[in-house]
Amino acid sequence: MEANTFAAELIINDSDLKNLKRYSINYVASLLGVEKKLIEYKLKNL
Repeated sequence: MEANTFAAELIINDSDLKNLKRYSINYVASLLGVEKKLIEYKLKNL
């Protein structure tokens, strides 16, 4: 889990994610090219 946490913090920009909050988690993950669980983690920790 620590590796996923590190990856999420490194790869996913908070401001980008805030702008994409209106879209589904699946869509955002696909758009950013990351796993769904990383988007879920970041959304919980914004």
